[in-house]
Amino acid sequence: MKNKSKNKIEIQLPMKFNPGLSKFEPELPLRKSRKKFKLKINWVLWLILLIGIFSIGYTIIILMINYK
Repeated sequence: MKNKSKNKIEIQLPMKFNPGLSKFEPELPLRKSRKKFKLKINWVLWLILLIGIFSIGYTIIILMINYK
């Protein structure tokens, strides 16, 4: 036999008065809201990457010009 525990959790919803029906009703969200996240930009890392890319490109161009 399986023992199933019947734990019931009561959820408290925000109640709002509906004047048309003259009673309180739970206020449900109309759509799911996604969590907003902010993208953190590390400017120092981007600066180091740009300097590295430009220096590698510069050395490749110098080597191509001097290669005979």
